[in-house]
Amino acid sequence: MIKIIVRVKGGLGNQLFHYAFAKRLSIYNNCKLVIDNITSFKKYDYIYNRKYSLDNFLINDKLADKSERLEPFEKIRRNILTYYSKFKSFENKLIYNSEFLEFDKRFLNLLIKKNIILDGNWQSEDYFKDIEDEIRKNLLFRNYEILKKNKYFKGIKFHNSVGIHLRSHGYKNPVIDSQFNADKEYYSKSIKYLKQRIQDPHFYIFSDDRTNIKEFINLFDISYTLVKNKDSYKDPIIDFFLLSNCKYFIIAASTFSWWAAWLSKNKDKIVISPNVIQTKMNKTSAWGFKGLIPKEWIVI
Repeated sequence: MIKIIVRVKGGLGNQLFHYAFAKRLSIYNNCKLVIDNITSFKKYDYIYNRKYSLDNFLINDKLADKSERLEPFEKIRRNILTYYSKFKSFENKLIYNSEFLEFDKRFLNLLIKKNIILDGNWQSEDYFKDIEDEIRKNLLFRNYEILKKNKYFKGIKFHNSVGIHLRSHGYKNPVIDSQFNADKEYYSKSIKYLKQRIQDPHFYIFSDDRTNIKEFINLFDISYTLVKNKDSYKDPIIDFFLLSNCKYFIIAASTFSWWAAWLSKNKDKIVISPNVIQTKMNKTSAWGFKGLIPKEWIVI
């Protein structure tokens, strides 16, 4: 059976995009999906030291063995495949990299004729919207009964909970952070927007120790809870689980909160996304490009 091997990489949000894209392509082609959960983490993630996190979900697709990871001499073999793919037509490549940030509709009808490797970033729900139910089913939390015992969970389910996500890019100065992400004006406008539309909202703020929350949010203006979980930066699944259970969302320019909002089961959810354009950074940190933000979300 023909195999589609997807190299999962980056943080949790990026990993989810890689999986959803590859899963839809495998279903469309009646191919076997194989997940490389090792190569990009053990060999190439020097800066952030992130780890494979999709094992937190009910994903049962096969994990790649050594041959499917192109071992031994992985880098040399991958470079050879990439080189030869440059001379192949789109339908006949051996390895696929995302050529640009925007949604690439060619992948929707791509017919796979032999084993291929996916090694890029495909960040748009348009790649898997037509199998949304399947994706949601596979992305149920594997340890739901344990996760829901978290001390914040009952409050999130009881209140008209608004999940607010703040994300830094490793800087400590909010002014510098704002060049690459949402600023204080964004959060102020978004909070005002939701307070006008939701009765008694309670804001659950998700961040990390690198972000000075008071520089972004006027805490005297809202009813709020600061979500603090031990080691959430190293193991983000608890924060992700809690955020995804909120009813409304003010996300950062982050695939982490993008996915938490997308997975929310609240049919009346309101999702607000920052009007941030950052397409000159590396592809794993980009935002605001065509196809990323679902049409029903609100951009401020």
